[in-house]
Amino acid sequence: MGAAVIIGLLWSTWHLWPVAVPGGLSLFAWTDFPETYLRLTSTAVLYAWLYNGTRGSLLVVLVAHGAFNLDNSIVQAPASDVHTIPIIVALLHGVAALAVVLVTNPRTLTRHPLNLAEMVGSRRES
Repeated sequence: MGAAVIIGLLWSTWHLWPVAVPGGLSLFAWTDFPETYLRLTSTAVLYAWLYNGTRGSLLVVLVAHGAFNLDNSIVQAPASDVHTIPIIVALLHGVAALAVVLVTNPRTLTRHPLNLAEMVGSRRES
């Protein structure tokens, strides 16, 4: 998971490159920065989970990435000063990534050797 978070942070920074050019900061709302970092870092965790869970299938990750890009180009957010839809999407990605981390081995983002019911039962006994 550590590598996925690092990749996500680098990926987010890459997508915010216009800030580095003169006048680039004016292209962004203040909400774009946390939204981009949350969404892309969470997405990197989800892609790492897909990759590790399929024993290294890049095809599955490519299809997931393509589906997100296709959805993003088909479903347009309404014009507004507040970017509500991207914030909601980022929060949903964050919740999905958190769920993956909670139900998998956080180090490898793969299944636990024990099933979830056994883990919950052992925690209640302690």
